[in-house]
Amino acid sequence: MGRTWQRTRDRAAEIAAWKQGLIPEARIVRVVRIKCGTWLLTVACPYCRQQHHHGGGRGDQPFAGHRIEHCSDPALKKAGLTREDLGDGYEMVGLEAAPRTIRKQIARAHAYTESILNRRAYNSREEDNDHAHRLEAADT
Repeated sequence: MGRTWQRTRDRAAEIAAWKQGLIPEARIVRVVRIKCGTWLLTVACPYCRQQHHHGGGRGDQPFAGHRIEHCSDPALKKAGLTREDLGDGYEMVGLEAAPRTIRKQIARAHAYTESILNRRAYNSREEDNDHAHRLEAADT
């Protein structure tokens, strides 16, 4: 992966850096784990300056890494950019030294997943007990 470029206020310098192959950084602003166990990461896009959503895998921790931008043409126009100004996606950053709110969101997601797994295990045990009682009743 190439070198990354942090966001600045100088749009012309940013565009020049992207054209030289530097990859901009997109700051992660929200982390959520959906019911199926997949992480959903929301980033502040360095190109159009809007928020985009990307999957973060199904592991214990969300996976950030490199992503391709999801900018719409109207959003790029509003930001004063064209498709030719864009680089090759961006690098999602912010999980390593995550702000407290992001760490809380990850911890909350882990607790929620744990409660679902515990509930499934409890329901499974209850079903096994019911099945055993039915077998005993059938035998008598």
